[in-house]
Amino acid sequence: MSESPSTGVTRVCGNCQQVYGYKEKHVCPKGGAAEVPADPLIGATLGGRYLIESFLSSGGMGVVYRAKHSVLDKPLAIKLLREAQDPMMQQRFLLEAKSACHIGHENIVDITDFGVLDDGRPYLVMEFLQGQSLESVIAKGALPPLRSCRIAEQIARGLHAVHEKGIVHRDLKPGNIFILERGRKDFVKILDFGIAKVMAGTRESLSGGANLPNLRATATGTVLGTPEYLSPEQGAGEAFDARVDQYALGCIMYEMLTGQVPFRGNGPMSTLMKHLTEKPVPPRKRRADLNIPESLEKIVLKAMAQQKENRYASMDELANVLQELIDSGTLPPDPAMMRPSSSLQTVATSPSPGTPSAQPELSPLTSGDMFAPTLQAAIPSKADIAKEKARLKENPSGIEPKPHLATERVPPIVLSKRSSLPVVLLGVAGVMVLLLVAVLAVKLGGGSKSHATEAADLGAGKSVMPSLGEPAAPKEQKISFENQSTGKVTLLCGSKKNCILDVGKSCELVLPEDTKCEASATGFRSQSVDVADAIRGAGKGKAVLIPIQLDADKPAGKAGKVKKTKAKSKKR
Repeated sequence: MSESPSTGVTRVCGNCQQVYGYKEKHVCPKGGAAEVPADPLIGATLGGRYLIESFLSSGGMGVVYRAKHSVLDKPLAIKLLREAQDPMMQQRFLLEAKSACHIGHENIVDITDFGVLDDGRPYLVMEFLQGQSLESVIAKGALPPLRSCRIAEQIARGLHAVHEKGIVHRDLKPGNIFILERGRKDFVKILDFGIAKVMAGTRESLSGGANLPNLRATATGTVLGTPEYLSPEQGAGEAFDARVDQYALGCIMYEMLTGQVPFRGNGPMSTLMKHLTEKPVPPRKRRADLNIPESLEKIVLKAMAQQKENRYASMDELANVLQELIDSGTLPPDPAMMRPSSSLQTVATSPSPGTPSAQPELSPLTSGDMFAPTLQAAIPSKADIAKEKARLKENPSGIEPKPHLATERVPPIVLSKRSSLPVVLLGVAGVMVLLLVAVLAVKLGGGSKSHATEAADLGAGKSVMPSLGEPAAPKEQKISFENQSTGKVTLLCGSKKNCILDVGKSCELVLPEDTKCEASATGFRSQSVDVADAIRGAGKGKAVLIPIQLDADKPAGKAGKVKKTKAKSKKR
């Protein structure tokens, strides 16, 4: 296949109508030098036909813009890679665009054009969507069974069309599914074929017979995808087929019905291992408070079968089963569907003055990272999988851990306690000195006035003497801890105070000033925190915020040596 021709990007001067390169500094003969915007692409035109109007979103690999066709005046979305790519990667990118645009199904996002800028950066031109992601919908709470079925049936129909073209999505998740109102409520669009795998025959036909490597080929010994929706065969590095998308859809249906993903560990690899070694808690058991029909639960669990042979034969079969359940009339009615028609032709009542109206998400490309998988990690070994399965057999109760507890074993942490013995001994010595001084004063001084004074002094001394049995308790203060690490952190303070912090989250504890805490996370070195030091550092009267930032752990041997060295330094 020949190298893709580069696309020119130009700007037009509003005064003299002169066309010039979008990075060039233009001096207008009628009005002086034109201002160059912070983002030179905004206001520029790609290939003489796509006018970039505004920035929409960005991510680690891509930037997304709202645009319009300069002739047809049609709104579009353009996704552009941040960095230039070599000719081979450009061809893979083009193959990816072709794989999506050749599907031609109403539930698949429509890709209308592809190109490469003159600086080597590829871009895609896609239909502009107005609505919200399924991820945003689920974030508001579990969906009614009938609504979940209608959405899942459309996803299955769209993916069946994808599979018929010899393409596997491989990264299906709620964030890649867009919910629109297009003549009816909950119209589904499937997006982001960023790590799609094109089967050999289809790849050859799309590439014109060129001998190209697999699209988004995975490095040997690694897995790509999103852990919460990754099939067991993908996680184990085994050969897979289109049924990996069915497993992901089963996980999405589970999440729609319960508001929770079927598996979530203490990190990406922990979540992946759960898909390999555990069975999901049935939705009706996970959310007994919801009216989830048993017939729908069976469909979800069959789609999520750990062995792909036990799933439905195809997405078409799954879609037909869901449609039969919808038509049966046995599902409880969806309250939202019982309201007046919510189609685009019906305009809702205007909000009262001063009430902000909800702004829908715009464009299917909210992540900006269509081409970046959520997880790229080493495939767990068979020995690790067998070890985890053996551990689960020892505790087959199936009782789900409480949400606030860590899902992985955390080694016990022994916190050093400040001994109260030195304080007690110091108090005893002080009392003895005061008594000795008082006795000497009585014997040497004499006189009634002196005795009265000494008695008063001795009484005053007694009033401030610390009790031998009850040493004064240290003051308590509210302390805030913030997890600035890249993993979930377990924090232990004393014998009773503890909390578990997700990434970027905080918690508050009321602690004595002499408390020492220990922060730990799987795969990271633990961190000791002295509350007294933090209070002194914050200053008198100021709120105390302690950041927790754990370093990645070193191999076990080296880590042990470091810990021993630290322990010796403390004794000195």
